[in-house]
Amino acid sequence: MNAVRHPEYIDQIKQGQCGGVYQIIDQLASISRIELSKRAHLATASITKIVLSVVG
Repeated sequence: MNAVRHPEYIDQIKQGQCGGVYQIIDQLASISRIELSKRAHLATASITKIVLSVVG
């Protein structure tokens, strides 16, 4: 089993997660962080990081 992760692979996963979160926000407009984390199947801390990276 290879324990070393490639940064490019991790970046692709993060971009996919960010895109998924953005799509949910775009579809529902007003959604809580808790509901967003449930729909995206991500931890609320991950949602916070993603939203902060998008908002600025």
